[in-house]
Amino acid sequence: MQRLVKIIALITIFLISSFTFVYPQLQEYSIVNFKTVPGLPTKIAYSAFKDSKGFMWFGTETGLYRWDGIDYKIFRYDPDDSTSISGNMIDRIIMEDNDGNLWISARSSGLNIYNPSTESFTRFSRSPDYLFDFDFNRIHLALQDKNGEVWLASQWISGV
Repeated sequence: MQRLVKIIALITIFLISSFTFVYPQLQEYSIVNFKTVPGLPTKIAYSAFKDSKGFMWFGTETGLYRWDGIDYKIFRYDPDDSTSISGNMIDRIIMEDNDGNLWISARSSGLNIYNPSTESFTRFSRSPDYLFDFDFNRIHLALQDKNGEVWLASQWISGV
């Protein structure tokens, strides 16, 4: 009889402890609803993205905005700076790669890769020399495979 009580007690302890591990404690989340994002000079954001460092990024018609929760840093096209973003109309913040770089699509001005350590952009655009070149102006999706290769999906000419 004592053996049966011990077995039942062990089974009860096992079941109670397994529920604790299987069903994690609920985390408290706070949700803030903004009709407009404070400090953002436009009411339209075409794209929003949270990076691995916790920054919020907004693609707008007036540039790329990085929000740290308090202040904005604005990235805009500068014709005199080859490391600035290629255009101000940002349609998509596509992805963050394994190195922490952001892949950003600027409407009609190509693909940009933002390097957070240098706060600079590398620009990619369609070459006018080739009729069937990859169209960097219409990137809709980017994925990075396990080997670190990035695959791009474009809307029009060419594919991946």
